[in-house]
Amino acid sequence: MRTAGMRLRLWDRKYREPDIVFLRNRDSNLRQENFWDGADLAIEIVSRSLEDRERDLVTKRTEYARAGIQEYWIVDPEQETVVVLWLAGDAYTEAGHFGRGDTVSSSLLPELALPVEAILDAD
Repeated sequence: MRTAGMRLRLWDRKYREPDIVFLRNRDSNLRQENFWDGADLAIEIVSRSLEDRERDLVTKRTEYARAGIQEYWIVDPEQETVVVLWLAGDAYTEAGHFGRGDTVSSSLLPELALPVEAILDAD
């Protein structure tokens, strides 16, 4: 049993633990015993403190782009939004900015579509 999230190696000696991480190929050699060596989708829930918000909104965005993570979702409970970012070259572009009443969808996984309320109100 693991009490912490899935460790994701972004590059040599740089790890993060996204709140949700997804890798399409179930048999990928990127899946290591103690960490994954990359991902297709990372989802972060923004923390409340100013320092944590800066890390989740700015620092991780840069790091995940550098690591080549194709899609990054930023769930912001304080603003009640979900921002979907898509990797274009070496930086993210905003694929969508969603609020209550909207349905968030993934460019990477077209079958993944969730109401923002379901994301924000999840326990």
